[in-house]
Amino acid sequence: MPNNPLNRLAALGQSVWLDYIHRDLFSSGQLRTMIAQDSLSGMTSNPAIFEKAIAHSAAYDAQIAELYAAQVLIKATPATEPAAAAS
Repeated sequence: MPNNPLNRLAALGQSVWLDYIHRDLFSSGQLRTMIAQDSLSGMTSNPAIFEKAIAHSAAYDAQIAELYAAQVLIKATPATEPAAAAS
């Protein structure tokens, strides 16, 4: 394991977390590398960042289309959007 600041923090008992989630981390193998070389022990993201990753990337398009086709997901309409329901 490389001697870098993240590994030194982990050696002191600090959990190393990544505040970012994107599909490319999984598909590229970068996440596996970060776990192995940088002592990454967890990931988190706030809903706005996760929404941005989905809305502004084509990385999720194929699976979302499959879920729509299988009727697992439904497209939001004014009647199903949370803001419309609250008004």
